[in-house]
Amino acid sequence: MIWTWRLLAPLISVLIIVLAVREAPSAFAASFGSGVSGEFTATRVVSAARGSAMYYGDFVPSDGSPERRDIALVPGGGVSAVGETIDALDTGNPRGVYPANGSVDWVWITLLGGGAAVVLIAWFVSVVSAVRARVSRT
Repeated sequence: MIWTWRLLAPLISVLIIVLAVREAPSAFAASFGSGVSGEFTATRVVSAARGSAMYYGDFVPSDGSPERRDIALVPGGGVSAVGETIDALDTGNPRGVYPANGSVDWVWITLLGGGAAVVLIAWFVSVVSAVRARVSRT
C-alpha cells in the first residue's frame, strides 16, 4: 500500500494537473461566453457509462470561419437526439465545442485540478517527513 502512495499518487496527480491546465482555458472561456458563436448540429451519438451520451456533429460558425466537422459537444448542451441543432461556442478546444447556454466543465476541471494539487502537496510533505525521520535516526 505504501508503494502506491509513494509512486502512483504523484504520477496520477501530475497527470490530472497537466490535463486540467490543458483544458482550463477553453472551459473558462466558454463559461464567460467567449469564443466564436455558431450552431452545432448533432450527427451521431456515442453512448457512455450510466446512460449518458456524447454527441458529435458539425459546428458552423456565425462569423464565416471554416466549419468543424465531427466535433464533440461538451456535455450539458441540451442535445437529446441526432439531428438537433443548438447554439454553441468554439473556444479553440481541439476536441469539442461548448453549448452557448453554458457548461459545468470549468467546475469539474477546477475541482479535479485542485484536488490533485492537494494530493501532490500532501505527498511531498509525507516524503519530506519520511526523509527527515530517516536522517534523524542515523
